[in-house]
Amino acid sequence: MCRFETTTNAGLVNIGWGLGPGGMEVSGTNGRIAVRYRDGATTPWAPLDQMLVTTPEGTRVELEGDPGDAALGLSQSIFNSFEHLVADFAEAVLSGRSPIASGADGQRILEATLAAYASGATGEVVSVSLDPSGPVFQEGVVGLRQVALPEWSPLRRQSLFGLQPIN
Repeated sequence: MCRFETTTNAGLVNIGWGLGPGGMEVSGTNGRIAVRYRDGATTPWAPLDQMLVTTPEGTRVELEGDPGDAALGLSQSIFNSFEHLVADFAEAVLSGRSPIASGADGQRILEATLAAYASGATGEVVSVSLDPSGPVFQEGVVGLRQVALPEWSPLRRQSLFGLQPIN
């Protein structure tokens, strides 16, 4: 679970993987987007079922998966979940336009993910604009080996990312 804050907004992200109630919802002051995967599972174990958009005018189905592809393998499920993004990227490359998800968007998402790991490891608030000279920016999660982590850090307790527990 991770909390992202700005001076005027806050967002809470709770992520789980596996089978069970799955999907994603993003809510704001003007509506909600709900992404559902087949049979209540999560990606990458299940393909996209539908995306619902709710506004003050009501709820509409924005995307729907193909019900005929129930026996998909893992890599096919991942592709189907993101096929619209992949198709847009291919179209953008062929037409010379910018894709809907830019490299800068990807960098912000990666920095937010790394900041969440660093915050969970240290118990401190971490700015999403990571210091470009810092070990986490330079090396990703492996850079957490160079950060002073407390003994209670879950990364140490679980020996994640090559960290050794403190005895």
